Amino acid sequence: MRGALRLAAGTASLVAGGWVLRALHGAPAALGAQPADIRAVAERSPNFHDGVFVNLEPASQFSIDREEQRNVVWEVIGARAATRPPADIPLVTVHARAFDAGAGQIAVSWFGHSTALLEIDGYRVLTDPVWSDRCSPSDVVGPGRMHPPPVSLDALPALDAIVVSHDHYDHLDIDTVVALARSQRAPFVVPLGVGAHLRDWGIPDGRIIELDWNEHTRVEELNLICTPARHFSGRFLNRNCTLWGSWAIVGPEHRAYFGGDTGYTKSFAEIGAAHGPFDVTLLPIGAYSRSWPDIHMNPEEAVQAHVDVNGGLLVPIHWCTFRLAPHPWGEPVERLLAAADAAHVYVAVPRPGERVCPTVTGDLDPWWRAAI
Repeated sequence: MRGALRLAAGTASLVAGGWVLRALHGAPAALGAQPADIRAVAERSPNFHDGVFVNLEPASQFSIDREEQRNVVWEVIGARAATRPPADIPLVTVHARAFDAGAGQIAVSWFGHSTALLEIDGYRVLTDPVWSDRCSPSDVVGPGRMHPPPVSLDALPALDAIVVSHDHYDHLDIDTVVALARSQRAPFVVPLGVGAHLRDWGIPDGRIIELDWNEHTRVEELNLICTPARHFSGRFLNRNCTLWGSWAIVGPEHRAYFGGDTGYTKSFAEIGAAHGPFDVTLLPIGAYSRSWPDIHMNPEEAVQAHVDVNGGLLVPIHWCTFRLAPHPWGEPVERLLAAADAAHVYVAVPRPGERVCPTVTGDLDPWWRAAI
């Protein structure tokens, strides 16, 4: 009996060890650069103090710790059915369709979570590209997709810029970055310090543009301005070594605002005054909780942020694709619509893969209710 128990224990240890090895597959590279490799760039910023970047409005340490903890344990302990759609999420599948908004036009194709293709005055900007099955350093554990990408990377048109808001796994994905570096010629435009991750993954310096808050770069006539956000950064134990941001994307005739990932902040009004009005805003509405109120907006705050930046059409992002908080899957968009109606804000809620134009109005299709 004792021998059998030892054999069983040994077998269990081997199984557990094998699972851990599978879970860690690819993780060291995905972690990115070390703080020492980031610091030289970060130190030039007035927003970098005592070795870390800081928010203009402090976010409580409790909020940040709780959000990091849920990233680790939510998949294990948060198995409530309400956080997943019981039916398949409907997609608008994109193959080799042309993204052909020309000069003087603007359109947005939402691919899920914070990944979108903005067509603005003849330029194409891809935001926070994540095509992997998990937003995690592991191929085995971590939040998994609730719908497949509606478009393959190979079907994307030639891009003019790839914009990243910060270095969390649901916004910066090693496999997608490396694939885009091979298939596209566009620069990666990122907040300060994030470039060190890209260099660690083999992206050439000439493809990386790093900006502090209120700095900008131009791609011909397209102006990309890194604007403040209220969040945090980090891909493992080290936190806030890289900057986080939102983006004002300004063409010759149109303007768009990409909120990335942020809590509500008074900076929205300042961004609107400096860079608005915006024809379209892409604002996060999901992954909110009373446990981390400072670093993720709820839907009502997203509507207020849209008003603050002086937006035209509001397109919600940061919901639907990954299970990152305990709220019901469809709740963010329902709360968004109620708040938007009260504030007389025009909202479009595209299916993943769907393309919307601020100049084209029509009745809102509540497609998400069929998946609830």
